[in-house]
Amino acid sequence: MWSDYPFLYASLGLGVVLALYLLLTGAPFRFLLVVGLINAPTGALEVFFIPEYWSPNRILPFIIGIEDLLFSGVVGIVAWILAFGRDLSKLQLPGGVTRTFLRFLLVLSIYVVGFALLKTSGLRVMPAAVAALTAVGIGLALVRLDLFCYALRGAALFAAVYFVFLRTSYWIWPHWIDEWNLEALWDLVIFGVPAEEIVWAFFYGGVSPLATGYILKVIPPRQ
Repeated sequence: MWSDYPFLYASLGLGVVLALYLLLTGAPFRFLLVVGLINAPTGALEVFFIPEYWSPNRILPFIIGIEDLLFSGVVGIVAWILAFGRDLSKLQLPGGVTRTFLRFLLVLSIYVVGFALLKTSGLRVMPAAVAALTAVGIGLALVRLDLFCYALRGAALFAAVYFVFLRTSYWIWPHWIDEWNLEALWDLVIFGVPAEEIVWAFFYGGVSPLATGYILKVIPPRQ
C-alpha cells in the first residue's frame, strides 16, 4: 500500500525526520507547531496545480488531500528551521490571535489574487506561482527588513534540502515522477529532479519564513 501513495508516505517520512530532529535538539516544539499550523492550510492551493502540473495519487478521494495539508505544514517548519538556525530559540513571539489571523488572511489573499491574475494572463501554473511568491516576498521584505537575511538563508538551504528530499523519494518510489505532467514542464531536469521543483523550493524557502515571521510578528534576537 505504501508504494501506491508516495506523496503521503514521503510527507510522513519527512515529518518523522523532523520530529526526530526536534526531539534530539530540543527545538521549541510549541512555537514550531504554530508555524506548521499556519503553513498547513496553504496546502489547499494544491488544487490549482492539478492536473496541469501534476496529479498526485491520494489516499482519500477529496479535492484537498490530507497529503497536501501534511506536506505544507511539515515543509513550512523545515523552511523555518533552516532560515533561522541558531537564532530559533531566541525569537520572541508577541502573540495576539485575532491580529495574527488577520495578517494570515492578508498575506494569503494577496498571494492568491496575484497568482490568479498571472494564471489568467496565460502563464503556466508553476511560473505564475513563483512570480506571485516573488512579489509577496518583495513586499514582505520591505515591511520586515530585519528578517531579510533569514529569508536569504532559508531560500538557499531549503532548495538544497528539498532537492535531497525529492531525489531520495524518487529513489524509494521510482514511479512517483510519473505523477508529474512531464510534458508540460521545462525540459531541464537536474539529477532526475524537475527544475521547476528546485526553483519553487528556492523561492518558498525564502518567502515562507518571511511570511510566517510577519504573520506572527516575530522579533529576531538582533533587535
